[in-house]
Amino acid sequence: MVTQALIEWNIDPTSLPQQKWLTDQQLNLDLSYPNMNSTDEGWNIQIRITESLPNSWNTYAEVQFLTDPDDPLEEGFTFLLWAGSYVADVTIVGETH
Repeated sequence: MVTQALIEWNIDPTSLPQQKWLTDQQLNLDLSYPNMNSTDEGWNIQIRITESLPNSWNTYAEVQFLTDPDDPLEEGFTFLLWAGSYVADVTIVGETH
């Protein structure tokens, strides 16, 4: 499942490639926060940054869910992105296909 999202990063995403699916290794290279453990179950996802917003670290992206969420993801639904630590808030903004 692929959906459109707004990502509000806690790290500077400018070194991450655009228009390519990001790997865990690419995200982890840019982490400057100490590792934190999440106790909640999560989804396996991939992210492809499609557009950077001016004067901020926020980006638009496509998010591909490799494991289907239990509930349908509706516009406005927000979840945390973890890549070794908390790196961003992801908000669904577009249709899922």
